[in-house]
Amino acid sequence: MNWPARLDAMQQHTGEHILSGALHRLFGAENVGFHIGSPYVRMDTSIPLTAANSWHEAEAAANAAVRADTPGALLGA
Repeated sequence: MNWPARLDAMQQHTGEHILSGALHRLFGAENVGFHIGSPYVRMDTSIPLTAANSWHEAEAAANAAVRADTPGALLGA
């Protein structure tokens, strides 16, 4: 097993859940698909999020959850 690649995929997957939860709570967006890649994850949502402040607000909420070490059940994951 390539442990560094596996850890990277695990972290990307967890981040996708956290960001998806933030997008859902803030804007009602549903995650309709995602792709784990290197070094990026692509997420598809049910609503267009084109306003820069939308992404910044969701990113800030996701980062706050990570910094607070919030349990997954509280994130809606």
